[in-house]
Amino acid sequence: IVGAVADAVAELGIRLVVDPVMVAKSGARLLRDDALEALTRRLLPQALLVTPNASEAGVLAGFPVESVEDAKRAARAIHEKYGVPAVVVKGGHLKTDRVVDVLFYEGDYYLYEAERIESGCLHGAGCSFSAAVTAFLARGLKLPEAVKMARGFMDYAIKYGVRVGGGHCPVNPMAYLEVPAYKYAAIE
Repeated sequence: IVGAVADAVAELGIRLVVDPVMVAKSGARLLRDDALEALTRRLLPQALLVTPNASEAGVLAGFPVESVEDAKRAARAIHEKYGVPAVVVKGGHLKTDRVVDVLFYEGDYYLYEAERIESGCLHGAGCSFSAAVTAFLARGLKLPEAVKMARGFMDYAIKYGVRVGGGHCPVNPMAYLEVPAYKYAAIE
């Protein structure tokens, strides 16, 4: 599948925002070795931005990522190793009091801090974050601003997640529309 996507992207000549989805919250590997090789050798070099969580950044960079300094080193290492112009190491799994996402882009680091929402819904947060960055880029925002806007969007989606099921509840990307709509309905 990764190879087919890489071929299609090469043919179309577009740059991607890639959420590698390699390591689950539990730490379990989600990609076979051959898929990981296709991701790193064929897909990442075609990406504009890659958005690994701390565990995935550790696999890609080749060392554990536990702190903001580790995330900065990993972001630069991934950029240099795979030729990806921009890397965001998502900070939800870092051992920090606050969530700190680290963007490495054009030789600079950008840090995006947010409150850790302990009771928030987190399932799908990484995928939704990448999709939000993509949407903000499509609206014409510059990459650092698109990441900043996506960070704020995700805080809302996590805080107002959908509390269903027995595992990690899913984020709610529609919360940005739903909450104001409910407020309007209450006022009416």
